Amino acid sequence: MRVLWGRFFPFLRWWHLVSGDENIFASKANAIPAIFERLDHERCAYCSARIFNVCRHIEYKGDGRPSGVEERATVRQFTD
Repeated sequence: MRVLWGRFFPFLRWWHLVSGDENIFASKANAIPAIFERLDHERCAYCSARIFNVCRHIEYKGDGRPSGVEERATVRQFTD
């Protein structure tokens, strides 16, 4: 698969389907830690899911939201 991707990627760039290498990863094992470093870890501290291994290193701060983080809209808000 990696060899195929290496041959296919230049065509994606030529057709302007990707703009740079910074968002293309060879595997999930490479992608998740790289993307995690771009995230706001303050927001991560309020997430209880801890789905990925990299998430487990952030101290959990409870169910509250950090300042500046709005509550997500719910379907009920738009149907009432």
